[in-house]
Amino acid sequence: MVKFTHKLCLGFLMIFVMGLPFVQVAFADEINQLVISSTYTSIYSGWDKYPGSGLDVDKNGNVYVAQTGSYGNYSVKLDNSLNLISETSTSYYGSYGITVLSTGHMVVVDSPQHGYNPPSGNHRIVKVDSNFTVLATFGSSAGSGNTYLYNPDRLASDRHDNVYVVDGTNNRLVKLNSELVYITEYQFDNISAVDVKDNYVYVASYNGDVLKKLDLDLNEAGIIGQIGSFGVHDIAVDSAGNIFAGTNSNITWLDSDFNIVAVFDDDSWFRNIMAIAIDQDNAIIVSNRYKGIAKFDNPFSDCKHATYSHKKRTLTVPFIEIPIIDFLTGQSNGKVELWTSSLRQVSGTTNRFGIIFKTLAPITDGSSTSCPATYAIETGTLSIPYVDIPTGIDIGNKKSETNVDVFKATMTWVPMGRSFVIQEIEQVE
Repeated sequence: MVKFTHKLCLGFLMIFVMGLPFVQVAFADEINQLVISSTYTSIYSGWDKYPGSGLDVDKNGNVYVAQTGSYGNYSVKLDNSLNLISETSTSYYGSYGITVLSTGHMVVVDSPQHGYNPPSGNHRIVKVDSNFTVLATFGSSAGSGNTYLYNPDRLASDRHDNVYVVDGTNNRLVKLNSELVYITEYQFDNISAVDVKDNYVYVASYNGDVLKKLDLDLNEAGIIGQIGSFGVHDIAVDSAGNIFAGTNSNITWLDSDFNIVAVFDDDSWFRNIMAIAIDQDNAIIVSNRYKGIAKFDNPFSDCKHATYSHKKRTLTVPFIEIPIIDFLTGQSNGKVELWTSSLRQVSGTTNRFGIIFKTLAPITDGSSTSCPATYAIETGTLSIPYVDIPTGIDIGNKKSETNVDVFKATMTWVPMGRSFVIQEIEQVE
């Protein structure tokens, strides 16, 4: 597991400017390594077969592998420890793309680009059940427009079971509904990879290694980055918005702002990556062209949510990243410190929360988290990626807080009212 070391100054200075906390604290993260937790290597390897050319994970943690080659096309199902559950041989559907829908059905690519056995002219994707009975198809031969694909490749699906297809030769991402009916598309030169997390679609290009973030309607969401290494085969995004890109020579880890955090290339498992996926525990699963499938612990696998209590009308935020301000210049020095705080709902309001100052404290025990809330000094915005909010089921005259829904929230500091006002709240799952 990646380890973190926090180097703190002997003391810290906290001041309040317009009611906002600032700290003068040194903060640093040191990244050591990714550690393999399990492997599956009994897949044919070498030039005669592409091991694990497509990967996806279902809600139970089972891993689905699509592969193709001169020995035939296989769909392999593994458990969350990468033990073999089943292997199905087909005369088609061998491809680089597979995605598992919430219903348990699968959508797989059936294209001649990467395999030997598929019937000539199949440039399509196919929706199948667990027995590989065909339920729906899109595309039939090479082409463009609203009814054809040309060398489809990677696949991803959202929580509504819409399917996002990398249509390689047409340089576009195609969005289809759960019945594989065309909805819309996004043009992107040399597109090679796609993943969907929450309400965003992430796409990458093979040449130039450009990374983009889109909304679910395939409109650009304003963030564009560069992965920094040639040959991106696949990408996967974890619950904190970290992006992991598998390339010819490494695994590149970028944060949610598309800044490169680390490049892993000091082990043979990190090279010749064919596909990459992330499971419900944020573990990273990769397929290596010559070695098989490996599962790595995610350095940001421990995601602690903020919580809201109906009874106490209190929002508890366990981790907040607050920029460190240089006391002399009044400007951020580019580093952050972790803080914790609770906010109490202002009486008579539904959208205002004041800081409970006795709970506001810097975290100096070396803790880290995969999905901290973030505070932006320039805009006074507190962004909380995950808030557990009770459903509030009334049982007799008591209110139950055992069932929760997960939301993300954006709040803005209002100095005159000395409180945060909710600007946006949206259910995540």
